[in-house]
Amino acid sequence: MDSVIEEFKGRAAEVDAYFAFLENTLGPEACTRPTRDAPDKPIPSETQMVLKAAAFLVLYNAVEATVRSAVAEVYSALIKKAVTFEKARDEIRRLYIGIEFGKRFPGDVAASFEGYRSHALTLVNRAIQREVLQMEVLGRGWGNLDAQQIRVLCERHGIDLGAAEELPGGGSVRTVKERRNHLAHGEFTFSEVGRDYSIKDLHRIKKEVYDFISKVLDRFRRFVDGAKYLRPIPPAAQEAAPT
Repeated sequence: MDSVIEEFKGRAAEVDAYFAFLENTLGPEACTRPTRDAPDKPIPSETQMVLKAAAFLVLYNAVEATVRSAVAEVYSALIKKAVTFEKARDEIRRLYIGIEFGKRFPGDVAASFEGYRSHALTLVNRAIQREVLQMEVLGRGWGNLDAQQIRVLCERHGIDLGAAEELPGGGSVRTVKERRNHLAHGEFTFSEVGRDYSIKDLHRIKKEVYDFISKVLDRFRRFVDGAKYLRPIPPAAQEAAPT
């Protein structure tokens, strides 16, 4: 997980750079100089609103990209540790089956009973032959990540995020997702979104998002480092194992 954590730090640095830019372009006295010899020109308030709204796009990009990378790291660990269907925990098994059927029968492809049965047989044979699980992060289902969706995603992998109060900042993650969607779907203009937030508000949201994602990454790290993707050994089997 070290590479994912470093990637998040890099994305956070990009966000911080944008916020530093905002600091210098907001306020009644904010100006820009079109050319070296031209006089300073005030930055219109409308433009300042647009720039503030864009902060939600930058933040959401960091959230989604980081979570995608964390999930991909779990799948990479399955290959590195040669995890087969037999060895994988139930949540990983279900995901594997879902991903394989999703690749074989995407939403725009008509499927038949025979097609499903044939592909099911393929997966059964892979399990019998103890092939290493190879999973990939599909492109569908992203673009709508908030704290609740991240929690659901983790639960589907068998990752325990703990109680909600252990991960403060979820409200700000939801705000970032909602505002990003408002802009992406044209429900609100950039000016309409930007005028609702001061630079102080944006800094608070950014900090809470950072805190939330950092704690999520810590849970992913524990999951990968502890090989929690493996099927738990029943107590009876542990007692029967030779010492």
